[in-house]
Amino acid sequence: MGKLHSLIGYVVVACAFSSGSAAEGLAGSDRDLPVKKWLDVTFAEHATGPLLLDVFRPDDDELRSAVLCLHGGFWAKGSKKFMHPLAEDLADRGYVAISSNYRLSGVAPAPAQLHDVQAAIRYLREHADEYAIYGGALDAKEIAGIYERR
Repeated sequence: MGKLHSLIGYVVVACAFSSGSAAEGLAGSDRDLPVKKWLDVTFAEHATGPLLLDVFRPDDDELRSAVLCLHGGFWAKGSKKFMHPLAEDLADRGYVAISSNYRLSGVAPAPAQLHDVQAAIRYLREHADEYAIYGGALDAKEIAGIYERR
């Protein structure tokens, strides 16, 4: 189980979803926009407490591609705050960037962490309009990965 747990920790550390091309999110003029932030948004509740995420996006109403940034730590340690610098940089580049927590393995055994990531993606799909994210009806073909290792 240890090797599988480590492998899952490497494979599912971040998800990105988009309905447009990556180049669309990199418009040079986006760097002039301030970054709008929603901090500590509850996306799920468990007996161990609420699961929270932070949303960063250019301060406009344009539909944007989104990136879900998950911290490293092999599901055992870390915080969504570790991903704030990356999320702010992605927002500067024209993306909606989301930094999300998940239950750590000391609090909830695997596969709870994967369930928490899936809950974050469901929340973002359901609230795509609120954050002006492209396409609320995303499927697995539109999910890619970004990696942050600790």
